[in-house]
Amino acid sequence: MSEHSYQSFLWAGVMLACCALPLTGCRTTDFNSPFGVAEDPPYLSPELRGYRGTTPNFGSPPSTGATIQSDKPVLSEPDLGTADIADADAEVIDEISPEPDLLTTTPDEPTDIDSGPRLRAPSLPEAGDRISPPPSSSQLLLEIQKPERVGLGGDVQYKITIRNDGTEPAEDVQVVCSFDRGLTFPSIPEQRLERSIGRVEAGETQTMTLVLFAEQQGRLCARFTLKSAGKEAAWKSVCTDVTQPNLSVQIIGPERRTVGSRAEYTIKIANSGDRPLRGVQTVLQYDDTLVPESATEGSVEDQDKNRLSWKLGDLPPGEGLQLQVELICEREAAAAAVKVDAFSADGERQRRQSKLAVTPLRGVLDLRIRDKDDLVRRDQMVNYEVDVHNRGFQDVAGVQVMLTPPKQIAVKEVTVTIDDQTLTLNHKMQDGKLVFEALDRLPADGRLRFSIRGQAVRTGDAKFQATVKSKLEIDAHSAEEWTTINQ
Repeated sequence: MSEHSYQSFLWAGVMLACCALPLTGCRTTDFNSPFGVAEDPPYLSPELRGYRGTTPNFGSPPSTGATIQSDKPVLSEPDLGTADIADADAEVIDEISPEPDLLTTTPDEPTDIDSGPRLRAPSLPEAGDRISPPPSSSQLLLEIQKPERVGLGGDVQYKITIRNDGTEPAEDVQVVCSFDRGLTFPSIPEQRLERSIGRVEAGETQTMTLVLFAEQQGRLCARFTLKSAGKEAAWKSVCTDVTQPNLSVQIIGPERRTVGSRAEYTIKIANSGDRPLRGVQTVLQYDDTLVPESATEGSVEDQDKNRLSWKLGDLPPGEGLQLQVELICEREAAAAAVKVDAFSADGERQRRQSKLAVTPLRGVLDLRIRDKDDLVRRDQMVNYEVDVHNRGFQDVAGVQVMLTPPKQIAVKEVTVTIDDQTLTLNHKMQDGKLVFEALDRLPADGRLRFSIRGQAVRTGDAKFQATVKSKLEIDAHSAEEWTTINQ
């Protein structure tokens, strides 16, 4: 091979490599997606991404001065003969040794170029030309909006927009979302959700919202795949940083009540961050077996939706507030839900939930307990009332009451009355309980009341419990009341 021919061959190879390079593994930017996020075009779906082309095996490099005998190409070409090949190899060795040529012919030998297809280098695209995917009658686009940052325990809300920019409708459209552990969807144990949309007309846009709960700190991602007729049309992966929340929420209330009694709840909202939280709002939603009796000032009731709401305004760093609501337990319920949703204009959001078992009255004795003071501070006095009502048609003998005060409250005085008449009942301390002697007889429709006066000696959430039993009833039953003691 002459030097001129060899250089021409090398330049042709360079042109072929340059032209082939943009055609493999090409990724284009979807200019319709937010922030210009790069994504795979539809024709590079996951079904094709696993494809691996055949890689030529060139073997190990030859030693210096050795000749290479290559197999004949599959292309149709004349048989050069054994003697011709040997002569060609000798000529190559003499001309460019020590580097052998992969070709087995020389320019001086006659070659029938019409006996097979002609290899030509494709022309390079002109400046400004773009490589485009194959034309399609329907063109589905997917956009995802998500929060950059949320607090632990808050919501990660995704706004999903689907648009058909094609000229024909897209059939059997489906959205599939898979998400990292640490993101959860209520009552779904898997990390995957699917939604069938059906037909999307040309030019049509559909928008939907998905809310996942952030239960783990870190950078958590969700992946969205848009399919049409079972094939991928668009795909995006978006991530959100889950950090320690600035907004904290607690709900404190009883676990059990009887039908007709009241359940009091305290909601604590605080800003644990270093910047103000703007436009804080709180919504309390309750089961339809519960009816609100009273609530902290400023509440707005929505009876149709069984909820109360407050607009609390801005909450400075390090500050908190408390809301209270008292609900009447109208009907029996195995687990009546009381939910709190607190959020701010800054995007902070926290949800909490409490379950309340509302049980029918057991036997003839109805036991109830309530505190009479709200927003108690340390060193202040706090008052409780414990009522035992005989709902039966006969007297009940051997009625005995035990009171279990919390460590945060020091009991100073207990007054016992029966139908508003003062009664003397001796008591003793036993394992932190005030155990009163049994009452000989509680008349039908009679009421035995214990009025407790104590002092708040420690801050915190304090549970005061009362228990009653009698000779008529085999099992004792209890009721508790929560009191929050502030600094």
